[in-house]
Amino acid sequence: MAGMTLKTPVLLAFYSTRNVVGCALALAGLALFFTGIIEQWWLPIVLGLYAAGWLIAPGRGAAVEADIKEAASQEALIEAMESLFQRARKKLPKEAVAKLEHILQMVRELAPKLFSGEVPLTQALSLSGTITRDLPETINHYLKLPPFFAAMTVVHDGKTPKQLFFHQLDLLDGQLVKIAEGIYRHDADAVVANGKFLEEKFKPMAYTDF
Repeated sequence: MAGMTLKTPVLLAFYSTRNVVGCALALAGLALFFTGIIEQWWLPIVLGLYAAGWLIAPGRGAAVEADIKEAASQEALIEAMESLFQRARKKLPKEAVAKLEHILQMVRELAPKLFSGEVPLTQALSLSGTITRDLPETINHYLKLPPFFAAMTVVHDGKTPKQLFFHQLDLLDGQLVKIAEGIYRHDADAVVANGKFLEEKFKPMAYTDF
């Protein structure tokens, strides 16, 4: 088929309702882990929730339902992230909470782009990985440490776990900023292209052109 490339099936799977619902349930599982509701076997539980979401979610439905499903999936992802942050922030330093609030704000802004299908594949995969894998793992590793040990013990390059954690949050924040800049630059290019099209379309024509 003309125009069919290797990334096409990847995009279809990535943006599918099944994948989105699975990711949302997996994030909900991580929220349960951070609150201490589940401790042992948390990874199999999270993976199981993703699998359950994949299985119970419907496949490609009628086109008239697409917008509703997209909005619901987007809302579920944002709610799962907000729940995760709200529960984890009680155990984190104030400086980390401020960084996480900025990250959460970017997630709210970028989520519609992620589910719209307009984001290039590389940026979509990077954004999804940062939100659903890198950030939860970073928080989880830090929360395993006692606060006093994290703040007072030098463990690497003259830095404490607390300082390393702040640096890692800065890296994640910077990665989201780069992704956002790439996405918005793509939108800005579309604005420029549309302006050139309109200028050409409505350009005054001289009588000598006939």
